[in-house]
Amino acid sequence: MALNIARIEVDYTPGLVGLDIRDPEVGVQPTKDSVIVNQGQDSLEISAEAAQLETTSYPSRADMGLLTIIDRGDTTASESQQAALQAIAKYANEGDQLANFQQFDIADLARQNSRLGDQQIELGYKRRPEHTYIPEQLEINHQEGPVDVTTQRAGQANKVGVQPQLGDVQSYLRQHPDVEITAPGVRMNLLG
Repeated sequence: MALNIARIEVDYTPGLVGLDIRDPEVGVQPTKDSVIVNQGQDSLEISAEAAQLETTSYPSRADMGLLTIIDRGDTTASESQQAALQAIAKYANEGDQLANFQQFDIADLARQNSRLGDQQIELGYKRRPEHTYIPEQLEINHQEGPVDVTTQRAGQANKVGVQPQLGDVQSYLRQHPDVEITAPGVRMNLLG
């Protein structure tokens, strides 16, 4: 049997291999200690004293002659001592004059004793009341609240747990290879 084939067509389909790839994964789980911090409330105390103004009118009252009993006693004693000294001086002067009586005329002595001496008059303002200013006082007392720190260990002190998961590669045949040979216009059965 002779074949008269003018032309042959060959269709080739290559086989395809598929790959399923799963990347490796690494799981990291840190174990940490537990730290609990409790802080009590701070205490703040503020105490204030108001400013004060103390006024004393003692100097002006003393200038007007209004004295306390103690000051009046001191003033009276001082004035009495001064008056006694002046009287002693006057008596001494008169004694000297009487001793020199022969030199003076009695009329001259009478004239000298009858004259008023020099008078001293002091004019001036009375002193004003004295003022003393006491500034305000502010006291601040701050006490920090207590701090309580509690730690709880997690078994192993601050370690990191690593759990690796390996990757995987699986291959499979995605497409079967195929060869088809055809001769247009010719029928052939190669199987038998």
